[in-house]
Amino acid sequence: MCAKAAAGQTTTGGKEVQSPRFILLGKKRHFTIWAVRDGALKLVTSKATVHNPPALYDLHNDIGETTDLAAARPADVTRLRNLYDQWQTKLIAPLWQVDKHGQLAPVVLAGDWNNFNKDDDTAPWQLTRISAPAVGGTPDGYSWFVNTIHVASSGGDTTPGTHLFTVIGHNSYATQWGGEAININNTTVIPFFSGNELGPVNTITFDDDYYYSFRLLDFVGQAHANMELAVLKTAAPPVSITWSGQTPAVPTASQPVVVDIALSHSKSPQEHVYLRWSTDTFVTSHIVPAAGSGINYSATIPGQPPGTAVQYSLLTSTADLSSAVYSSVIDPLALSESVNFKYVVGGSL
Repeated sequence: MCAKAAAGQTTTGGKEVQSPRFILLGKKRHFTIWAVRDGALKLVTSKATVHNPPALYDLHNDIGETTDLAAARPADVTRLRNLYDQWQTKLIAPLWQVDKHGQLAPVVLAGDWNNFNKDDDTAPWQLTRISAPAVGGTPDGYSWFVNTIHVASSGGDTTPGTHLFTVIGHNSYATQWGGEAININNTTVIPFFSGNELGPVNTITFDDDYYYSFRLLDFVGQAHANMELAVLKTAAPPVSITWSGQTPAVPTASQPVVVDIALSHSKSPQEHVYLRWSTDTFVTSHIVPAAGSGINYSATIPGQPPGTAVQYSLLTSTADLSSAVYSSVIDPLALSESVNFKYVVGGSL
């Protein structure tokens, strides 16, 4: 049997499988719209029927998909669903989240370092927006705003000591956040404020010759809600992290997998290197601290049962994430992150 794959489709063993569409509603709650076809038979869900069992159609006699045969042909439903499940284990699920096209942008740190200028368009005071799914989005695929401030008595972006600032979006006093003492190497919830002039200010204390990286997630509703801001402190510019290899490439049942990790340069003492792995597309995660020195590190994923699909990524942080499970903790506290990788454990399910 031969089948042609249409746009957005993949063939598996002569069977046609339509790539699933993901509609993401908040953190890690998703509905999957999918279809699989074998000859004239097509098993499918749609946006309107995603909570119901999939429908089965015979396209040879019903090209308009008007008569659902699922109840009358349960064996065909099971067979096509198994084809879909086998195909799905070989995929990396898309992880990017709902994007409101930069609803906060630009985001400016209006402080004593730039005369409280809400219209400052220079780095690092105007944060850089990274739009997922571009490489560099958060570990869980959110867009975010990022920067790194070098603090030095001379030659830095600003000087050591205690500073005052307000976070301002849209270059407008109607969208600002202030009134808190900012935590270092953690997150701080900052109240939203709307007015016609600069509102409450935040305080932050910098040490000489350190780098402070700000991380702010960009998600639906953030523009008029309290803000969770992370500030991470390092003794040198943060490293970037990349994947160097995986051994074995196709593990068998219960066989551990060693992942090799490369850093752009030797890390600061404050930075931790982690491997994050999951068997449920990062709904939950396991965080493994990596071991090594210089620019070379490695971490091990424990052996899994045959047929298990394992997805993993790499990240750095100044926070202790070793016991973190959910993206709501991991995402804002990441300094550097890699793309996602996946393997399926050899053997039958």
